[in-house]
Amino acid sequence: MKKIILRMKLTISILLLTFLQVSAKVHSQERLTLTEKGISWERFFELLEKRSNFTFLYKNDVLPPHQKIDVAVVDRTIPQILETVLNNTPLTFQLLAGNLIVVTSRQSPMSEIRVSGKVVSAAGDPLVGASVKIKGTQQGTTTDNSGNFSLTVPEEATLVVSYVGYQPQDVPVSGRTSVTVILEALPGNINEVVVIGYGTAKKKT
Repeated sequence: MKKIILRMKLTISILLLTFLQVSAKVHSQERLTLTEKGISWERFFELLEKRSNFTFLYKNDVLPPHQKIDVAVVDRTIPQILETVLNNTPLTFQLLAGNLIVVTSRQSPMSEIRVSGKVVSAAGDPLVGASVKIKGTQQGTTTDNSGNFSLTVPEEATLVVSYVGYQPQDVPVSGRTSVTVILEALPGNINEVVVIGYGTAKKKT
């Protein structure tokens, strides 16, 4: 009896899965004509849902904020419409069983750039041996005798710049290839840090 029940459950599961796959395939062949100007991504997916049997799933932070799009497609299936509209955008999609479409980010690899910069004090003196690291990693470098540094980083990385006796600073790269970082001395620092040609020393008060 247990074997018979198990076989029945397996048969039902296989039939249900087959039905969902066939259903998704049939509905994906529905053809629509859609012409809209200056609509949001949310409105675009809402219109497709209303005019088809598909349900769209996505996280709000995936959609490009405040972006307006123009849509002009004639006699196209839902997948064809998505391929056309999502082309050359940060978005992609996946068609699942049960008429579900999941919209996600393309997750394209981030390009790297070479950043050169200088770390100085508020007085404009170069800070020798200052630490410059990519935030969230141990990758980094230190400044030379002129306070200069050079480092290859992802173009949207953030640099963490620190130096003894000074307030650390987060510096977003934002695609820049050259930056100047000005560090402020920590408040209440009794011993003033003096920058010299071959290192640092402390001047006692």
